[in-house]
Amino acid sequence: MGGIGLNRAMAMTVIALLFLALLLTATSNAEAKEGYELESVWFYGETQFNRPTGIAVDVWGYIYVVDSSNNRIQIFDGSGVLLTMWGRQGSEEGELNGPMGVAVDASGNVFVTDANRVQKFTRSGDLVASWGGMGAGDGEFNGPWGIAVDPSGDVYVADTWNHRVQKFDGNGSFISQLSGWGRGGVAEYPTGVAVDSMGNVYVTDLSLDLVTKFDPNGTLLSAWGGASYEETQLWGPQGVSVDWSGNVFVADTHNGRVLELDGKGELVRSFGGQGQGLGELNRPGAVAVDISGNLYVADTWNHRVQKFSGNATLLTSWGSQGSGERRLHGPTGLAVDTNGNVLVADSKNDRIQKFDASGRFLEDWGVSGKGEGELDAPWGIAVDRSGNVYVADSSHVQKFTSKGVFLTNFALGDGDGSSRPAGVAVDSMGYVYVTDHHNNCIYKFDGQGEPVAVWRDKGGDAMFQCPWGVVVDASGNVFVTDYFANSIIKLDAKGDRIAVFDRHGPYDVELNGPAGIALDDRGNIYVTDYRNNRVQKLDPDGEVVAVWGHYGYEGGRFRSPTGIAVDPAGNVYVGDYLNDRIQKFGPDITPPSILGIGPADGEEEVDPASSIDLIFGEAMDTASVEGALRVSTADGGEVKGNIVWGEGGTRCTFSPLTRLEHNVTYVVHLLEGATDAAGNAMASGMEAMFRTAAGNATTITVMGSQLTGSYYNAVAPKVDIAGSILDSSEVVNVTWSNDRGGSGVATGTSEWSIPEVKLSSGVNNITIFIQYASGKTNSQAISVAYHPSELPGQNGFGVTSAEALMGLGAAVVAGAGGLYLWRRRRIGIE
Repeated sequence: MGGIGLNRAMAMTVIALLFLALLLTATSNAEAKEGYELESVWFYGETQFNRPTGIAVDVWGYIYVVDSSNNRIQIFDGSGVLLTMWGRQGSEEGELNGPMGVAVDASGNVFVTDANRVQKFTRSGDLVASWGGMGAGDGEFNGPWGIAVDPSGDVYVADTWNHRVQKFDGNGSFISQLSGWGRGGVAEYPTGVAVDSMGNVYVTDLSLDLVTKFDPNGTLLSAWGGASYEETQLWGPQGVSVDWSGNVFVADTHNGRVLELDGKGELVRSFGGQGQGLGELNRPGAVAVDISGNLYVADTWNHRVQKFSGNATLLTSWGSQGSGERRLHGPTGLAVDTNGNVLVADSKNDRIQKFDASGRFLEDWGVSGKGEGELDAPWGIAVDRSGNVYVADSSHVQKFTSKGVFLTNFALGDGDGSSRPAGVAVDSMGYVYVTDHHNNCIYKFDGQGEPVAVWRDKGGDAMFQCPWGVVVDASGNVFVTDYFANSIIKLDAKGDRIAVFDRHGPYDVELNGPAGIALDDRGNIYVTDYRNNRVQKLDPDGEVVAVWGHYGYEGGRFRSPTGIAVDPAGNVYVGDYLNDRIQKFGPDITPPSILGIGPADGEEEVDPASSIDLIFGEAMDTASVEGALRVSTADGGEVKGNIVWGEGGTRCTFSPLTRLEHNVTYVVHLLEGATDAAGNAMASGMEAMFRTAAGNATTITVMGSQLTGSYYNAVAPKVDIAGSILDSSEVVNVTWSNDRGGSGVATGTSEWSIPEVKLSSGVNNITIFIQYASGKTNSQAISVAYHPSELPGQNGFGVTSAEALMGLGAAVVAGAGGLYLWRRRRIGIE
């Protein structure tokens, strides 16, 4: 199957046919036959930040944080509990590329400064509007930073490198600007901007170390600050916020503190101080105040948010970048040792971390540097049978003991530092293989680090474009991912090419930037599809058998997956690089489930002409289902029919060879023996029951021609309408009305007729009413179009009969003897 199913239904849920379409919105990869389920996430990066630069509080007290280097917006409640997050890197509308500031209006719209533009989103991250572009004209930007919304909904943007603040309405239409260079104007490099309840505008200046205050018309009122660490002085201030009382809070960035000033610029208090401890700040970039007076500080270079009370008491702190024990920052390579422990190349922390199979931290080691035994952005990792660890970092490959004691260094290339190792693998004989994506080659060493061979271009044939991951099977064959060639290359032990698996693209089972690679004990190949943000599993012949993952932050989704490893039990571990976490997946061994059988399970009477739909929770083995599906009457009479499968093997339709009988109970059986595409068998048989309607169906004949799916086209100003009712025992009479004028009683009941119904020019909506002895009434409308200007035959229509079978399914109406469902379906158009 083509995706990951979380919390699969373990038993059949019967769903009315009316709702089955809602189950078909998920896409699947038709070629994938197996599935993997998320088992655990290690060190989920939801509340981790990478350089939070902007912060805002809405009128409901929710906190919005610009997680700048992660190109996302995170939203929290006032205690720091994550509510949602959204955003992805890119330059298209709705994507984020280094966002800086955020503001929220009274309606909950979210405004974000990003890559020389402003984007307006709903609270859930749906794009509403986008404006701007690089330039110095009205409405253009050059490095926009802070943003604010005034009480009327107008938006102010600190256009930093254009030395001005621009004002827009809430939809992005330019209104005015506050401009000027230096102390006599607005600012030299404005960064933060805020607006108080009176419409006064406050601007921080990164270069002049000032806060300037303007009235709503843009007239300069005052300027506070100056470059110093003195109590009321500022050094590189970036953020500013104003509370309901007019007090001004300034992120005094380079002094590592926050200043609270009154409306005249007099110091109220100062708090923070440079550092990494709780309550200390490291280059705070933004501040925001809620309606209770609590202050939220984007502690940018500590990669966290800190919340203070109105008297500067620390209340809580959340977020980190992932440098402590059990935290990850850019995990890349993964390996599983003979004990089933997982080793992770924690790239941006320059260390190796080891965990057991459940994610429990065991140990870590590594020292930053480029010397022997030191690590500099480790990427690839491998473990031999003795537990020795091989690590490829930015410039060399090293061998360590299982405890991180340095053993030897592998010399790459000419030793001039031009090599860029990425992947490393070790075979059963102890030979070590290293990919060099700078020199587009593979090095082979013995276990002591002595070079054995170099595999590169042969005879002008470019073997590699950017070799990345590498792994070796039990037979000594070497598999290499080629990032730029979007392929997997299989080589023999001598470096001769055996096969290339090279589907390129973003869809189905194609590759787009394959990075990490691993093998299981059956020779199946697992690849992290880096730019497609997913994982693919191939059989030994290169045929795709499973694909899972999409871009995102939730469990089961990825942002640039890199390393991958498989343990002996078949569990798959993935280094989710930009999400700073490891995700563990297990093979899908869940018995297949039926999400719905329709028509409904005894809930309604249904049309005898209905087909029967089955919706499965995963792709099924179609032959096994066809062999196990039975439809019968309640007393055992078998119903023969044909089965048609939908794309992906998750839905099939059973169409009876003959029309079902009225007022009969039918049973749909799915016997034991049905399996999904991965070969998992159903735990037991399943069945569902439904009953066909009692038979009140009427056929209406209109003298005219069908014009569209909803109209009859009449060629005369009068038409005859007639019909019959299958079961008329409880019918009292049949009446009609035309919304363009006219009504009456039809002649007859079981066979009824309405002669010469007068039509007005245009569309006539004629309703037929069937009245029952119980007092209930059923109705059906038809539409007849009459256009006098169109003579018979001019539009290709002749006078023919068009019959409408008003059967079952559109609405439930009460009648004698029970409930009846009526719908219109035309048949017999000649």
